[in-house]
Amino acid sequence: MEENLFGQFLYEKRKQQGLSQYQLGSLLGVSGKAVSKWERGVARPKSQLLYKLSAVLGVTADALLIGAEYPRAGSAGCLSEPWRDRLWDEAYRHLRERYGDRPPIEIVSRFENEKLVLANTDIVQFFRVISAMAKKAEESGMPVFLQGSAGASFLAYLFGASDVNPLPAHYHCPRCRAVEFVPGMADGWMLAPKACARCGTPLVRDGHDMPFEVLRHTIGRNMGFELVLCEGFYETAKSILLSGLPGYMVTVLEPPAESMARPGVSKVRTFVCSPMGMGHANGTCAVRCSQVEYQDRIYGKPYISLLSYDAYERCAALERRVDVARSDIDILDREAVELLLRGETDGIPDFGLYDMKELLARFRPGHLGDAIAVYGIGLLASALPREEASAFIRGIASLSEAIVYRDDVFRYLDSRLKEHGYYDFGLAYAVMDRARRGAYRGQGMDPHTKAMLRDIGVEEHYISRLEKVPYLFPKSQGIVSVKYALTLLWIKVHHPEDFRRLL
Repeated sequence: MEENLFGQFLYEKRKQQGLSQYQLGSLLGVSGKAVSKWERGVARPKSQLLYKLSAVLGVTADALLIGAEYPRAGSAGCLSEPWRDRLWDEAYRHLRERYGDRPPIEIVSRFENEKLVLANTDIVQFFRVISAMAKKAEESGMPVFLQGSAGASFLAYLFGASDVNPLPAHYHCPRCRAVEFVPGMADGWMLAPKACARCGTPLVRDGHDMPFEVLRHTIGRNMGFELVLCEGFYETAKSILLSGLPGYMVTVLEPPAESMARPGVSKVRTFVCSPMGMGHANGTCAVRCSQVEYQDRIYGKPYISLLSYDAYERCAALERRVDVARSDIDILDREAVELLLRGETDGIPDFGLYDMKELLARFRPGHLGDAIAVYGIGLLASALPREEASAFIRGIASLSEAIVYRDDVFRYLDSRLKEHGYYDFGLAYAVMDRARRGAYRGQGMDPHTKAMLRDIGVEEHYISRLEKVPYLFPKSQGIVSVKYALTLLWIKVHHPEDFRRLL
C-alpha cells in the first residue's frame, strides 16, 4: 500500500463527516497537527488507533489500511439451503423446549424477525459451533463466554452460544414453561423473587430488553466473534472450530500484539473462515502476521477470535475447585448482589475494564440495572486514554444522565417515534449508529436531526448528552461482565476459603 493512498482516503472520509483536522484529532486523543501529518503521508497513526479511527469515520479498519472501500463479500454464505433450513428447525425446537409448544407472541415475533434478516446468512451455523464449544467447555470445567454485539441475538441465546437473554424483562418457569412479561421494567434482574402460580416452582427472572437492531449493522459485513476461554481448552476449541464449519476453509492467525492490545490478555488466536476453494487446507498451526496482513486476511470473511486472560485462568481454577456447575449458581443471590452494589468487589478481576471498584464507589448503583450501566461506563473508559477517561467519568453527574449503551439509545428513540405514530425505526437506528461511533461528539448534531428529535419529544438535555458520547458498546458486553462478577461473588459468599486461596 502506498503511503499517499492512506492520507488521501483519510482526507476524503474526514471531509465527508464534516470534521476539521482539530475535531478529528480531539475524538482520537491526538492533535490536529498529527492528523495533518497522516494526511500528508509524513506519519502514520499507531495501530491501536486504527479501530477508533475507523469507528469515527464510519469505515472499516481494512479500508483505511488499503486506502479504499470495496464491495464486501456477499452475505449468502457457504451452507446449502437444506442445511440452513435444518438449523433453523433446530433453533425452533430449542424455542419450544424452553418456552413450550405455544410460546407467547412476543417470543415468536422476535424469533421470526431475526429469521427474516438472518435466514440467508451462515450465522446460524456459527452460533451452533460456538454453542458446541461452550457445552464442551462446561463439561471440562473451563467455560467460554461470548463477548460483543452478537449477545443481542435471540438466536444465539437459543443455541446456547450466548447466555444473555435479549427479550424484555419477564418471569419464566423452568418446570411448566410459563412466561410472564413485565411491562415497564428495564431489566429482568430487577424483578422481585416470585413463585409460579401454576406449579409453585421459583421463577427465573430474566430478559435484558436488547433490540436486535444493535446487531443489524454487522449483517453483510464481517461476522466477527470474540470468545474468552482458558488456554487449557484452546486445543479442544480449535478442533471444534476446524471440524464444525462445512463449506469453509479455516486459517488460524496469530495477530500482532498491538492489534488486539487489551490489559491482561495473554493469548489471542483468530480463526478466519474462507469459502471453500478460496484458501488452502484447514490450518492447524497459527500463522504470525503483521497488522496489514492480518486485516487483509480477515477482510470480507467471518472470523472467530479466542482470547485468554491471565485472570480468567485463576477464575476457572476456582470454579473447578468448588465443583459447582455454573448453571447451578444463583447469580441473583441476595448476598452476592449486595456485595456488588456496595462495591465490595475485592478479588474480582476487571478483565481489562477501568477500575470497577472505583466506579461502583463513585456511582453507588441502587439495583442491578444501575450496576450494568456502571460496567458500561467502565467499558467506555477502558477504550479511552487514561487522562481522557478520567475527564469523561468526571463529566457524568449521575447514572440517570449517562448514555452508556447503543441498545438504550435505540430503544429510547424508537419508543419516542412510536408515541408520535411513527412505526419505522430508521431515524432511531441512524442516530444510534452515529452516536455509537462518536460522530456527534466531533461535529455536533446537524440542525435537521435535532429538529426531528425535538418533534418526537426528545429533551434538549438528551440531545446535548448524545453530542458528548465518545463511543457506545453493546449492552450484552456489560451484562456478561456483571454476570461473571456475580458468579465470582457467589463463590466468595458461599466458598470463602476457596476464594481467598485462589483469588
